[in-house]
Amino acid sequence: MQGNIATEDIIHGFEEMGISTRVDLNRVIDIAKLFEQRFPKHSDSFILKAGKCSDLHIAPKEQEKIGG
Repeated sequence: MQGNIATEDIIHGFEEMGISTRVDLNRVIDIAKLFEQRFPKHSDSFILKAGKCSDLHIAPKEQEKIGG
């Protein structure tokens, strides 16, 4: 494991904490994807692996148990 943190992960983290970076995260992600295609073994980006929090779907409400 390396000690480097992907730029897109840092930007995403700040934005999720409410700290404005004034950086277009989607553009940074697009560029990171290009680098990942060229250098696939050198990407440790969590955003490229899992996506942004805003990309997640809202979990369905827990359904009532049937029977019992």
